[in-house]
Order: sequence, then C-alpha cells, then structure tokens
Amino acid sequence: MPVSPTLVAPADEPRLRRLHLLLWAWAAVWVVPFLALASVSWHFFPLGSRLLLGSAPGDGLDLYAAHPQLQFGPVTLLAATPLVDLPYRLGERVALLALAALGPVLLLSLRALMTGPQRDRRLLLAGLVTIPVWDEVAVHFGHLDDVLALGLGVAALHAVASRRPLLAAVLLAAAADAKPWAVGFVALLLVFRGRPLLRAVGVWAAGVATAWLPFLLDAPATAARLGHFTIPVAPSSALHVFGVTATRTPPWDRPAQLLLGLGLGALAVRRGHWPAVLLMVVAARLVLDPATYPYYTSGAVLAATVVDLLLTTTTTPVLTVVSAATLYAVRFAPLPDLLTQPGLAWLRVVFVAAAIAVVLLVLQPRHGRMQDLGGPSGLDEAGAEVAPASAS
Repeated sequence: MPVSPTLVAPADEPRLRRLHLLLWAWAAVWVVPFLALASVSWHFFPLGSRLLLGSAPGDGLDLYAAHPQLQFGPVTLLAATPLVDLPYRLGERVALLALAALGPVLLLSLRALMTGPQRDRRLLLAGLVTIPVWDEVAVHFGHLDDVLALGLGVAALHAVASRRPLLAAVLLAAAADAKPWAVGFVALLLVFRGRPLLRAVGVWAAGVATAWLPFLLDAPATAARLGHFTIPVAPSSALHVFGVTATRTPPWDRPAQLLLGLGLGALAVRRGHWPAVLLMVVAARLVLDPATYPYYTSGAVLAATVVDLLLTTTTTPVLTVVSAATLYAVRFAPLPDLLTQPGLAWLRVVFVAAAIAVVLLVLQPRHGRMQDLGGPSGLDEAGAEVAPASAS
C-alpha cells in the first residue's frame, strides 16, 4: 500500500470538490438532530481546565488526586483552556462545531493515503456511514478527549506513512495524554526499527512523562486515586460474556485493556497492516471496558473506516458498515432478541472477534510494502529504517 500523498490531477479537481461538498453537507445535516440534546458530557472539560488554572485546595497539579472522576489527560485540559473565559454556552457551541468539523477533515485526509480505483466513491460511501456516528460523539456527547485521541491517532498514521518516526511519536504521546486508552496506539512505532525505533519510543515515553509527572510529583496520591476510581460494570458489557459479574471495575481490567490493545496492535504491524493498529486498540477497549457508552462506537467506526480505505480496495466499506450496524444502528432497531443486555454483550464480542480475524487472518500479509513509502534503500531522508511489512 503506497501511502505517499497523491497529487490531484486537474481533471479530478471538480470531482474532488464535489466529494468535499457532499461530506461537509452530510456532516452539517447530522449536526442538527444531535443539537436537540447536545453536549451531554462537555461540562467536564471546562471544569477540568478551571481546576487546572485554579489556586484553591484540590486545584492545579492536585486536580487528579482530588477529582479522579476526570478520566482524561492533561492534553485535553489544555485543549479546553482557550474556551474557559468565554460564556459557557458560547464556548460549548464553538467546541461542538469544531469537534463535528474534525470528522470530515479526518476522512478527507485519508484520501491521500488511499490507492486503487474509485477512491472518491469509496471515501464517500464510508463517510455516509461514519459521519452520523462521529457527530454523536462530537455533538451529542461533546467528548473532547475521545475526539482528540482519535484525531491524533489518524495524524500519526500520516506521520508513519511519511516516515517521520519522531513526529509520529509526539502525536502518539499526545493521544495517550489526551485519553489514556490510546496508549496502545504506540504499537504504530513498531513499523520502524533500529535506532529510529529506539529514538521514537524514547520521545513517546518522554512525551507521556512530561504530561503526567508534574501531577504525580506534586500529589503522590494521584496514581492511587486514579487507579482506584471505578465505574459500574454494565450488563451489556462484553465482560459479562467472560463471566465478570462484579458490580465495579475489576482491578486488573484497565491494565489488561492497555496490554491487549498493545499486543493486538503489534500483531497487526507484524502482518504488515499497521493502519489497523487503531482498530485493534479500540477493539481491546470495546471487549474489556466495563461501560458501553455509545460514544465508544465512534472510535470503532472510524478505525474500521481506516482499515476499509487503506487496507482493502472494495467499493463497499464492509467493516465500517458492520461496525456501525452491530454497535450503533442496532440500538434503534426493533430486535427484541438482540436488544437484551446479554444479546448486546454478545454483539460486542462478535464484532471484536470479527475485526481481529479480518486484520490478522483474512487480509493477506503485505510483503515489503513499507519499502513503497520511500526509495529502494528502505530509508527516508533522515535515515529512518523501517521494519518489513510482514514477518513471514
């Protein structure tokens, strides 16, 4: 899969403009119904930013120790800071529109990484499915942290495709610093090898430490308070399929979720399917998270779209449609047998198993595809050596 940016031929410009217009119009259409009940969770983000800037007990670097319910990282706090001084409703609307606009931006950015025929048609079909789900997380929930993690993850794909390991490391660290579940995205760096890999991992670790160490050093109780914060295990969670019936998050659950995402991401890279790292990490979240909030689905659908557009050449985005149907549309369908809590739990397990199987077993290993990113030497202009796309 050669993923260097593709120049747009003059004859293609009208078609590309139509694609942009259709996707942006579709995004605007779906903003409207979600505005009726918008920004369900937005209030957490300006609150966190005000606490970060405050000087009262529990503010500043003590905020995570005092408010462990703020389960997002310092990058999210900083991103919300410019809106704190605005009137609340104005800041909220600015944020929601910006988050909604990022959906078409991310989708259209993938066009430069696509190959094969009918790229615009494939992208349009994928966008028709993805954007309604994206607008729910962006507008209905206003989940700045998840949007940042996913956006930075897609940006890291571009950095990897351009053979810029240090930039990829910075973006992946920022994703983890926005939302901790995105730690597994670091598996993308395994595309590189040798010194570039070691330097990139070092930069990533430094980026994560720079964001979190001030809080840990200032309030040593931060790690314990965050680690002990639990939420109820939803009856529709996939954990119930595995026999976890505890009423609160098991202590092993969060570490297992991060390790599973990292392991699955590493296997995807080994198979030569490094764009699928995002899907593997999201799959680990879906199958091991005690909650089943609808905004989790946005990550699954976007990551499935990445796999459909960058790792297949089929016109219909099959994995995208399946993810949207099994994790999102089913909530609105009159299917009493599936809409039981155990039925929804099994749907999550089935989707995760199918996504992993597609990436690791169905898609053919890509031999030497990383060399398509640069010259025959396998090095970029900075000498960044890359691992073979497939270990076989």
